Amino acid sequence: MIIINIILFLYRLFEKGVNWGRITALFSFGYRLFRKVIGIPQFLMDFGNVLHEIATNIVTYIKDATQGIARWIARQGGWVRCHLYYF
Repeated sequence: MIIINIILFLYRLFEKGVNWGRITALFSFGYRLFRKVIGIPQFLMDFGNVLHEIATNIVTYIKDATQGIARWIARQGGWVRCHLYYF
Protein backbone atom coordinates (compact mmCIF):
# COMPACT_ATOMS: atom_id res chain seq x y z
CA MET A 1 0.00 0.00 0.00
CA ILE A 2 2.83 2.42 0.80
CA ILE A 3 4.49 1.78 -2.55
CA ILE A 4 1.20 2.40 -4.35
CA ASN A 5 0.81 5.73 -2.53
CA ILE A 6 4.37 6.75 -3.44
CA ILE A 7 3.79 5.89 -7.10
CA LEU A 8 0.51 7.82 -7.10
CA PHE A 9 2.27 10.82 -5.56
CA LEU A 10 4.97 10.74 -8.23
CA TYR A 11 2.49 10.50 -11.09
CA ARG A 12 0.43 13.35 -9.63
CA LEU A 13 3.57 15.45 -9.18
CA PHE A 14 4.23 15.33 -12.92
CA GLU A 15 0.68 15.04 -14.28
CA LYS A 16 0.69 18.67 -15.45
CA GLY A 17 4.14 18.44 -17.00
CA VAL A 18 7.79 18.57 -16.09
CA ASN A 19 9.73 21.55 -14.79
CA TRP A 20 12.76 22.11 -12.58
CA GLY A 21 10.56 22.84 -9.58
CA ARG A 22 8.85 19.47 -9.83
CA ILE A 23 12.17 17.70 -10.33
CA THR A 24 13.48 19.45 -7.21
CA ALA A 25 10.32 18.35 -5.38
CA LEU A 26 11.03 14.77 -6.48
CA PHE A 27 14.51 14.84 -4.91
CA SER A 28 13.17 16.60 -1.81
CA PHE A 29 10.57 13.86 -1.49
CA GLY A 30 13.31 11.21 -1.76
CA TYR A 31 15.32 12.96 0.96
CA ARG A 32 12.34 13.24 3.29
CA LEU A 33 11.39 9.61 2.64
CA PHE A 34 14.94 8.54 3.48
CA ARG A 35 14.93 10.61 6.69
CA LYS A 36 11.60 9.07 7.69
CA VAL A 37 12.70 5.50 6.97
CA ILE A 38 16.03 5.69 8.83
CA GLY A 39 14.08 6.85 11.88
CA ILE A 40 12.63 3.33 12.05
CA PRO A 41 15.03 1.23 14.17
CA GLN A 42 15.02 -1.88 11.96
CA PHE A 43 16.20 0.19 8.97
CA LEU A 44 18.87 2.19 10.80
CA MET A 45 21.39 -0.65 10.59
CA ASP A 46 20.72 -1.00 6.85
CA PHE A 47 21.37 2.70 6.19
CA GLY A 48 23.36 2.19 2.94
CA ASN A 49 20.88 -0.18 1.36
CA VAL A 50 17.92 2.05 2.21
CA LEU A 51 19.63 5.05 0.62
CA HIS A 52 20.59 3.00 -2.44
CA GLU A 53 17.05 1.68 -2.85
CA ILE A 54 15.46 5.14 -2.68
CA ALA A 55 18.05 6.70 -5.01
CA THR A 56 17.76 3.83 -7.51
CA ASN A 57 13.99 4.15 -7.62
CA ILE A 58 14.15 7.92 -8.16
CA VAL A 59 16.64 7.51 -11.00
CA THR A 60 14.52 4.73 -12.53
CA TYR A 61 11.47 7.00 -12.35
CA ILE A 62 13.36 9.85 -14.04
CA LYS A 63 14.59 7.52 -16.80
CA ASP A 64 11.11 6.01 -17.35
CA ALA A 65 10.27 6.82 -20.97
CA THR A 66 6.54 7.15 -20.26
CA GLN A 67 7.15 10.12 -17.98
CA GLY A 68 9.54 11.87 -20.32
CA ILE A 69 11.48 13.46 -17.46
CA ALA A 70 14.92 12.45 -18.73
CA ARG A 71 14.07 13.72 -22.24
CA TRP A 72 12.82 17.00 -20.78
CA ILE A 73 16.06 17.44 -18.79
CA ALA A 74 18.10 16.77 -21.94
CA ARG A 75 16.04 19.28 -23.97
CA GLN A 76 16.68 21.92 -21.31
CA GLY A 77 20.44 21.47 -21.66
CA GLY A 78 20.92 18.76 -19.05
CA TRP A 79 21.64 18.91 -15.35
CA VAL A 80 24.27 21.58 -15.92
CA ARG A 81 21.52 24.04 -16.89
CA CYS A 82 19.45 23.43 -13.76
CA HIS A 83 21.38 26.08 -11.86
CA LEU A 84 20.06 28.77 -14.24
CA TYR A 85 16.59 28.11 -12.93
CA TYR A 86 17.56 28.74 -9.32
CA PHE A 87 20.47 31.19 -9.48
